[in-house]
Amino acid sequence: MTITLIILGMIVLAFHIAEKVKKYTVKAVILKSIVSVLFVAVAVTAGPDAPLTKLVIVGLVCGLLGDIWLDLKHIFPEYDKTFLYAASMILCEIADK
Repeated sequence: MTITLIILGMIVLAFHIAEKVKKYTVKAVILKSIVSVLFVAVAVTAGPDAPLTKLVIVGLVCGLLGDIWLDLKHIFPEYDKTFLYAASMILCEIADK
């Protein structure tokens, strides 16, 4: 299962790179998000019993969210501050817990 997810991730990553080279579009953001979700799935299926697996998964999910926010800032520059405020509010909520 893990190997299948890795191969699928490599294929989707190739499509993402091809799309991003042409132009920064919502399609490129979606493809990058799919690749990030596949990375999280690989981490979940590869070693659920490892001691640091939960931290790695949390890190990958944070990376997924960061990728989405950073890419959307480039696609919708008029909402740049909105994305920044949303990210800072979520980080503050996490830090508050």
